[in-house]
Amino acid sequence: MKKLILLANIFFISIITYGQTTELINDAKKLKIVNIVKIIDSIGKEKKEGIVEGVIKYSHGKNRTFGWDAYYLTDENTKNPLRIRYGETKPNEIESLNLYYQNGTLIFGELKSITIDKKSKPIKEITKKYYFENSEIISPEDITDSNIDYILEKEKMLTKNIYK
Repeated sequence: MKKLILLANIFFISIITYGQTTELINDAKKLKIVNIVKIIDSIGKEKKEGIVEGVIKYSHGKNRTFGWDAYYLTDENTKNPLRIRYGETKPNEIESLNLYYQNGTLIFGELKSITIDKKSKPIKEITKKYYFENSEIISPEDITDSNIDYILEKEKMLTKNIYK
């Protein structure tokens, strides 16, 4: 019986320790990404960004036209993306998506959604941050978030249109 209790304790301690270690590693990765994002933003203040714009026509409800824009910052040497700042106006929402890259690979995404009323006044704002390693989400709790698929689809569309 004592052996069983001892084995159970060792098992649970190893699980708890592994979970804490994984969390610490993920926190360190996130901190590194935050620092890279700050560096890219500081570079962006000195360099000119490219811009791509478009029109979105919604057919449901009132026939209204909205727009989108994407400001992008490119590494002059490698021609890889450093940052893409995407904005889209929708019938009841203003959305912005900021994407950051290291060596051409997605490392960070920030999705901000502002719900607006009929007079375009903000009602509610939601901001979510996603950290990536090799274009895979770092935080396991975010894996089930449906926004990840949306971000990856939008990122693929933007890089295809900007970096043909």
